[in-house]
Amino acid sequence: KAQRSGGAVAGDWSYDDATTDMSLGTSTAHSFSLKTGDTRALTIDTSQNATFAGDVYIPEYIYHSGDTNTYIRFTADTQTFRTGGDDRLILTNSLATLSEPLLIDGVSNYTGLEVKGIGSSRPSVNLSNAATGILGQVYATESSALIFATTTSGTTALTLDASQNATFA
Repeated sequence: KAQRSGGAVAGDWSYDDATTDMSLGTSTAHSFSLKTGDTRALTIDTSQNATFAGDVYIPEYIYHSGDTNTYIRFTADTQTFRTGGDDRLILTNSLATLSEPLLIDGVSNYTGLEVKGIGSSRPSVNLSNAATGILGQVYATESSALIFATTTSGTTALTLDASQNATFA
């Protein structure tokens, strides 16, 4: 049942034949809404922005239009962010995995970065630039010492122990 009630908003509801899509909407510069229980559930404005009144459930993927190898994927307790055909970030209920180094570039008021090792591994931070690559490392030991190394080969330049004593190489 289609019904127009009041106002000057023109409707546009058409179905031509079995080989074309069905269209439903407004042919004027007004928003279009779908209702359930006499409440607007979905509103599409004249710029084609969609506003949902409730939650949006996604079975698995959100794709970037025209770019099928860039998407966000949802599986059980996991979110995967893929760009250019490669997984860049995978979030689970216990871990965030980056496929590339984290680049913090031009951020003002940055308050810090926490790096945790898994199990007995040593958490480390590589310091690098695009031209040279890795310039040094900072990592912690099991005895709460902080090590500053000059290259990825692990050449220690400075050790700060748990008592704040500094030892230079």
